[in-house]
Amino acid sequence: MAEPMLTKLKFITLAVLVILLIASSSLLYVKTVELDSANNKLSEANLKIDSYVKSQELQKQRIEMLAEIGDQSAKELKIAHDEINHLADQLRAGPMRVYVKASCPKPVSDSATTGSVGDAGAAQLDEAAREDYLHFRRMIVDNERQVKYLQSYIKTQCMVAQ
Repeated sequence: MAEPMLTKLKFITLAVLVILLIASSSLLYVKTVELDSANNKLSEANLKIDSYVKSQELQKQRIEMLAEIGDQSAKELKIAHDEINHLADQLRAGPMRVYVKASCPKPVSDSATTGSVGDAGAAQLDEAAREDYLHFRRMIVDNERQVKYLQSYIKTQCMVAQ
């Protein structure tokens, strides 16, 4: 009787070991599937992070490019204003003049006298007209620079391949 009992005990032990082996294999499989799923999620997260980092770098480059455009535009505007201010100083001081194309009709004379030269002084703009002229020049320069800046902005910021 001891021998069948021993055989039963061996059988039970073997069955328990097989059950434990199957259970641990199943647990290992489940954990492997969970690990694979976690690795896939990690890979997706890393791809998103890389995408965000690239987007941030691209945005940083755009900001730097826009700052360069702004600096260049401001520099060109300052140069243009300096030229206009220099012209204004010369107009006020007298060595430079603004010439306006005009024609003066000859006066019709009833008498047969010889014509006179009249006032031989050069025609000049009065002070208000001169200041208006300079003001308009400044406005034109400002508008040209603003349009140029906006065109550069559109080319570099709005029309960039996304």
